[in-house]
Amino acid sequence: MDAQKPQQQDFDSILNSLPKPAVGPLQKAKCVEFVKKLTHNGTKSDQEKILATFNGWLKFMRDKLSEESKALFKDALTRLLGMMQRDGKIVPEVFVSEFEAKLKDEASAAQLRKDWLSCWSDMFTACDSNRDNRLVLDEAQTLLLAFNVPLEFSEPLFELLCDEFEETLDRRSYIASMNDYFFTEDRDSVFGQLFGSSVGDQ
Repeated sequence: MDAQKPQQQDFDSILNSLPKPAVGPLQKAKCVEFVKKLTHNGTKSDQEKILATFNGWLKFMRDKLSEESKALFKDALTRLLGMMQRDGKIVPEVFVSEFEAKLKDEASAAQLRKDWLSCWSDMFTACDSNRDNRLVLDEAQTLLLAFNVPLEFSEPLFELLCDEFEETLDRRSYIASMNDYFFTEDRDSVFGQLFGSSVGDQ
């Protein structure tokens, strides 16, 4: 219980202390660039980096969410971060190893799939009334970058899904497509491809 408190307090203080910048294409581009540099530099992410990533991201999007939407988004994001947490630390490598372990067991895999979808779905619901489709996709990609998914894998995936999403305007089909990408039959191969470079011997 104590292990979760520091992260929760950190996350609350980030939300409460964020300035309210004017949001435009330039700020958006800077934010995306910031996140890419922070998460794709070949080093392992620790708690400070993950929190800094979300700090930068939330600065960018804070003005766009109503208080109600912000609460839903914060709750979903906190749950998602909780899936990466062990002993009060947020570590992408832990998140991946937990995924891999649970996927070997059918019941655990089903629950994990449900939790994963629930977090994404709530975040999209929070953003849906205030943001256009492209920005929702950018936000989703930002999360994957924070989980250390290499850009060369996440960018083509999101381009592909973006086409489908914008054409159908169907959030559910987008979530289902992204879910399929992570929960294919050939799970070991997918995890090896996505996370092989950031998980490992060190």
